[in-house]
Amino acid sequence: KDESSGEQGRSWILKTATGYGSHGNRIVTKLEALDVAALDSSNYLCQKMISPSLLINGRKFSMRVYVYYFADGDVYLSKLGLVKFASEKFVQDSDQIDNRMYMTNSGRDDFTLQ
Repeated sequence: KDESSGEQGRSWILKTATGYGSHGNRIVTKLEALDVAALDSSNYLCQKMISPSLLINGRKFSMRVYVYYFADGDVYLSKLGLVKFASEKFVQDSDQIDNRMYMTNSGRDDFTLQ
């Protein structure tokens, strides 16, 4: 696949460093991500999406796991965590980028599915 053009090449998530709740997130191509990084890398985080996509019941998801690290080197993994789901089922070869298939933040009413 050509990552420089077309919807199929959009395999990166560009996040604003000061954003919250998926506000300002965009699905971009590798070249678009590099262009932004060249202009203003301090204000953005660029995350590569994995392929093939991991899905639960046909939806993308994210997991928040809490790890506690102490100065003496002890590390604890909490039994509590959070799984967030995209509000729309994921379509692998869709020609349209629908953020509701990608974004899993429960802080946005239009993306909420818990």
